[in-house]
Amino acid sequence: MNFVGYRSTIQAAWCLLIISAAMFDARPCAAQRRQRKPETSVVALPADKRFPNLGELKTKLTEYHNCQPRAAPGCYEQDLSATISRARKYLQSRPSRGRKLAMVLDIDETSLTNWEEIKEDDFGYHSKIFNDWLAEAKAPAIKPTLELYNLARQRGVAVFFITGRRDSQDLREATMRNLKAAGFADWEGLILRPQGDKPCETYANRKETSETVCYKASARKKITADGYRIIINVGDQMSDLRGGYAERAYKLPNPFYYIP
Repeated sequence: MNFVGYRSTIQAAWCLLIISAAMFDARPCAAQRRQRKPETSVVALPADKRFPNLGELKTKLTEYHNCQPRAAPGCYEQDLSATISRARKYLQSRPSRGRKLAMVLDIDETSLTNWEEIKEDDFGYHSKIFNDWLAEAKAPAIKPTLELYNLARQRGVAVFFITGRRDSQDLREATMRNLKAAGFADWEGLILRPQGDKPCETYANRKETSETVCYKASARKKITADGYRIIINVGDQMSDLRGGYAERAYKLPNPFYYIP
């Protein structure tokens, strides 16, 4: 190509570039750049972060109970087993000499699981609905606790159940039927809370305000007065365990409800 032809080619390219630039509308690109900018900042008071979102919390509790997803930290079944394993080790290492030995177990979420009703009621509590569920006597055993129970019986340790369920003939019969159906048999005693009682009025520590603590500690005191030495006390609430009258107390996980 000679110089004149090369120059003509360059001029043609420049003309094409100028025409293309004239035809190009830059406004869509500018609009896209504006769309890529961050969205409007959200202003929230610090108080908005003070409490967890209830819907998200229920989802997390369900995942924790069901051990899903597996990669998530924490698993209800594993945490139950880990706590009961410590109680088993103490039971196996505890010499059997001395006074009659006893173990105390709470029932709900300690010996029997009410997860079916908890989930059905969306983590709420309605006394009539819950009592109707208890009357059906179909709550499954919490397996690690049942294994601990059987080990205690094999070692000659008497087992007492102390529950916050209110004492009535129907509920007592349903509770006994449920325990036996779930595999618990040959216990030494089943203690239900009397109707309309005011346990803190007669409790030794007048500063204690938790009726559950006053009732359960008084029940354990009576067991010891009958000649037993309680070596293990297992419950899912701190109110199941406070107040003494047991060598060791083991708290099972229960993030599903709280009893003061």
